[in-house]
Amino acid sequence: VYVGMLLSILAFVFSAPVGTLIATSGVFAIVLGLALQNTLSDVFSGIALNLGRPYVLGDWIVLSDGTEGRIVETNWRSTHLLTLAHNVVALPNSFLAKLGLTNVSSPEESHGLSVTIRLAPTKMPAIVADVMNAALQSSNTILRQPPPVVAIKGLDATAIEVDLFFRVANVGQRIPATNEIFDLVYRHSKSADLLLAMPPSSSIVMSELPTEET
Repeated sequence: VYVGMLLSILAFVFSAPVGTLIATSGVFAIVLGLALQNTLSDVFSGIALNLGRPYVLGDWIVLSDGTEGRIVETNWRSTHLLTLAHNVVALPNSFLAKLGLTNVSSPEESHGLSVTIRLAPTKMPAIVADVMNAALQSSNTILRQPPPVVAIKGLDATAIEVDLFFRVANVGQRIPATNEIFDLVYRHSKSADLLLAMPPSSSIVMSELPTEET
């Protein structure tokens, strides 16, 4: 109403070209809308993310495109991740809202890991499993509860394949824990006279392996 009255006064009292003003303001509104499109999209996406709360500050998330890191800042425009390489990645909220993400800090901070070990079939699988379990139990990095698990994954003429399952306190411990486990597996295997198996794709043929009779 007030806008209409103002336009009438401009037209009849001041003889202003109201049609030109309306057309100009319309063009200006379109240009302004286009210019603010991305910003407004980020703002509304930020509001939606805050209402849905798929993560909070300090959580570690993994995006569907492979980007991962810890949430160190969120604002109306973007979300900042601190990666393992200690780089900060700023993601527009509109971009983040369109991607699928996994919050590995929820429902709890601890994180499950697994590594696969291939050993030459020179010992019985039960002995191999005992040696791998001893390696896990000697770790200072992985969690004691829930206890780590050793699973014989496969057995053939070239290898005994073993999966080691364990948990760490948080995702930041992933690399140190995995490195330690590989080191412990090597040490315990060497002490028990267990040999690492050749890679499955290897073209080297081992004519004979020492085997245990019982």
